[in-house]
Amino acid sequence: MPTQSGQQRASVVPGVNVTATNQATGFEKSATTDSDGIFRIILLPPGNYAVKTSAPSGFQVANYTNVPVTVGGKTPL
Repeated sequence: MPTQSGQQRASVVPGVNVTATNQATGFEKSATTDSDGIFRIILLPPGNYAVKTSAPSGFQVANYTNVPVTVGGKTPL
């Protein structure tokens, strides 16, 4: 899990369901974090997305809005 200089390393949480929903069309796609806490949702049409997580018991749910997805780009959260 990459971090930037000066940031504390976040805990790795495998098995988290991550769902991206296109805010204009309602198109939805999901993925699950792997043992390193990494997920990839591929082949998303460009646009702005709402991203939510379903965390295992004991972890907070995270919600993001207006997450831009571009053609050929990577969108870190």
